[in-house]
Amino acid sequence: MQHPSPIRTPAAGILRRIAGMVAACALLQAGGVAHAETAYPGRAVRVVVPSTPGVVPDALTRLIAQKLAEIWGVPVVVENRPGASGLVAAAFVAKSEPDGYTILFGDSSLWAINPHVYSKLPYDPLNDFAPVIGAAHLPMYLTVNASSPMRTVRDLIGYAKKNPGKLAYSTPGAGSSGNLAGEMFSSMAGVQLLHVPYKGSEGIKGLLANDVQLAIYGQVAVVPQVKAGNLRILAGTMAERSPTLPDVPTVAESGVPGYDISSTFGAMVPAATPPALVARINADIVKALADPDVIAKFNGYGTPPIAKMTPAQFGTIMRGEYEKFGKLVRETGMKLE
Repeated sequence: MQHPSPIRTPAAGILRRIAGMVAACALLQAGGVAHAETAYPGRAVRVVVPSTPGVVPDALTRLIAQKLAEIWGVPVVVENRPGASGLVAAAFVAKSEPDGYTILFGDSSLWAINPHVYSKLPYDPLNDFAPVIGAAHLPMYLTVNASSPMRTVRDLIGYAKKNPGKLAYSTPGAGSSGNLAGEMFSSMAGVQLLHVPYKGSEGIKGLLANDVQLAIYGQVAVVPQVKAGNLRILAGTMAERSPTLPDVPTVAESGVPGYDISSTFGAMVPAATPPALVARINADIVKALADPDVIAKFNGYGTPPIAKMTPAQFGTIMRGEYEKFGKLVRETGMKLE
């Protein structure tokens, strides 16, 4: 028995051709996405830093950018956008195209302090960005002029208690991790300190000129002046002594038990950046951080690089610091407009 031949109508042929075109377009689109990912980067990449040149995050960013330029074979341009504790830079990157060509490098101020000290932010710290990698932890140091009579943290506390509100300290800016470190010290030590925010490393010049009596900065800003005999480090802010400055005691072991604060330095991209592209950038930064020259220079800044961190791990750190620093801000009452 013969089966009847299928009826072939013009409409059926059109539908088959449309289906074929849709399938072909889907394949081309998938191939285009894959090609875009493998071809990245095909042009210069912009790296945004929310600070002035000369401070630790800027110096570390430039080391990574230089190595990425070698890995990628395209220019990696570092663009400083200081202002308002990183609000300017973060808002700019949050609104940038999520194509991997604009990367934000910064510290915990961006995602863990700003949301709690400002009543309004021009960006959402946890939802406007895709975490890429945490590259290092940034310890800070309580530092005085070499001519200061204060030689220990206990001397500092004693002076502050005798002169409430008259001991001024400088940091890289209002709302910075140094600012929170100072407010946390005031709260835990039971003293009143006056915060004087500066732009970037300018606060070190304020200390050298005796315009302030104390500065809270990272190692790269203070150690050259210490070696020159101009400044003296009293203590480090983290829970344990830094392996790069093992002779410097911590604040906790110097009279303020439980004191522990440092900042994480890392990279983020706009939230809608494809996960495969985020993974590619992460892997290449991991390669950069493994370079012996980069490791040596990071150590020289007092910030040993984190060997390897996934985007998911960095996201967990960001959320954890958001909660931790938020609690500290509430306890210290630190607020900015």
